Amino acid sequence: PGVLFWDTVLRESPTQYNGMEVQGVNVCGEIPMEPYGACNLGSINLAAFVRDSFTERADLDWNGLSEAVRHAVRFLDNVIDVGAPRHALRDQRRASVRSRRVGLGILGIADCFAALNLVYGSGPSLSVLDRLMAAIKETAYEESIRLAEEKGPFPAFDPVRHLESPYIQRLPEPIRNGIRAKGLRNCALLAVAP
Repeated sequence: PGVLFWDTVLRESPTQYNGMEVQGVNVCGEIPMEPYGACNLGSINLAAFVRDSFTERADLDWNGLSEAVRHAVRFLDNVIDVGAPRHALRDQRRASVRSRRVGLGILGIADCFAALNLVYGSGPSLSVLDRLMAAIKETAYEESIRLAEEKGPFPAFDPVRHLESPYIQRLPEPIRNGIRAKGLRNCALLAVAP
């Protein structure tokens, strides 16, 4: 069971324009989408990035994590092109390519905390989680900007409308400037499965 605050979804969504307005969610409820929308999901196993596990020197491989996020964003973007012709309905094919929505998430957080000698849910673990998720978010957006520069932004992209989203407005200024100047390859980038 879970709770979804639809007013928050609508207020925070960066895709409330050009036919991408969210009207429902995927089967598990973690991805608000437009009608016929598709979202390719992938997760990064955070436990795989702990160095010197269970020792006093335990720490995260921040550079390795950043590289994995960049590869994952590119991989998920490529899946859109491979998968689009395989959608059962024409409207699904069109929606998937128009918004290029992807959902990069995480798994293995409890194992990651254990390997870092952190108690799950403790103040120190929540501080690490905040830093982790900020790094993942910022790296994913930076990579989508790079992809937009290489391959073009998603077809429904409108920089003015996208930058109006309260969520996007909270991104660091260099990322917002990159979105404004080069666009985004993907209308949405992150998702954490329930």
